[in-house]
Amino acid sequence: QLLDAHELALGVAYGPVGAAPRERVKVVDRQAMIDVSRAVAAVEAGESGARALLDEALERVDAQA
Repeated sequence: QLLDAHELALGVAYGPVGAAPRERVKVVDRQAMIDVSRAVAAVEAGESGARALLDEALERVDAQA
């Protein structure tokens, strides 16, 4: 949710593209977002090793930023 809000704020700050406002600026690729989402779900479900998967996914996101 924080990333979504950040991308939306960047889009507003970027300004319009042509006649239309820019909705957002993507800062993390789709696969990284999927990996984080799945890891968060696994942590919430209490799956073994899920925290390590989440840490790895977040490290990949940090590397992209």
